[in-house]
Amino acid sequence: MNDAGLFQWYISKDWGNDGSFSGFLISEDETNCQAYAGYYWMQVNTNPNVEIDDEPVTYIARPLFWAIIGDATPASWPDGAEGDKGQRMVYNQTTK
Repeated sequence: MNDAGLFQWYISKDWGNDGSFSGFLISEDETNCQAYAGYYWMQVNTNPNVEIDDEPVTYIARPLFWAIIGDATPASWPDGAEGDKGQRMVYNQTTK
């Protein structure tokens, strides 16, 4: 990924987003995929026969984060409510 958060896949040739940014890749007239700063779990369909089988090439880019819980954190112990994930930990490249 470059500094602007743009990336493409290479599976025997260059693949990029189909323009819908909904997880479908194409190999002609593609646009770069985009992600915001952070860490991601990436998954891509790498079927080598994709053009023969006429299957769509798809990808998933899920943001990841680490969090802590407990009495020593501002959020304390989560009550289990949706979205209550604890105190997020963010990596600072300056202070490490």
